[in-house]
Amino acid sequence: AVVSTQSTGRSLSISPLRGHLLCVTTWVLCLVPVITVIAVDKDDVVFDHRVYDCRIMFSAGIWRKVKPVLVGLYTLIPLVLVVVTTAALLVIARRFARRGGDSLRWQGILTTILVAAVYCLSILPYIIYTFIGYSGAKFADDPHSFFRTHYNRVVKSFI
Repeated sequence: AVVSTQSTGRSLSISPLRGHLLCVTTWVLCLVPVITVIAVDKDDVVFDHRVYDCRIMFSAGIWRKVKPVLVGLYTLIPLVLVVVTTAALLVIARRFARRGGDSLRWQGILTTILVAAVYCLSILPYIIYTFIGYSGAKFADDPHSFFRTHYNRVVKSFI
C-alpha cells in the first residue's frame, strides 16, 4: 500500500453551474470590443494586407473616452491578475508546506513563477504598442512607419 505523508485536505472544486457561468462570462467579455466597434461605427474596421492586420481606425470622437477603458481592460488587468494570483498561489503553497512539515515542492513553485514571468515579458511589447498607438503620436498613425509594420509583427509574434 502507498502511504502519503502529506496531510489530506479538501479538494477545491467548483460546481458545473459555476463553471458554466465562468465560461459564459469570459465569452461575453471577449465580445466587448466587437460590439463596441459595431455600436460606434461599423465602417471603422480596416484590413491592412501589408501586415495582415485588422485595424480599428478610431475616427469617431467617442473613442477618446472608450480607448483608455479598452486598453486597461485588455492589457493591464490581465497582467495584474497574473501577478496577484501567482503571489497568492505562492502564499497558499507556503501555508500548506508549513502544515505538512515544511516540505515545499520547489519544482512546482519554480514552474509557477516562470510561467508568470514569461507571460509578463511577452505581453510587455503589446502594452507598449497599444499605449503608443493610442497616444496619438504621428509616427504611430503612419501605415508605412517602422512602428506599424515591423514592430507590429514583433509584437504579434510574442503573443
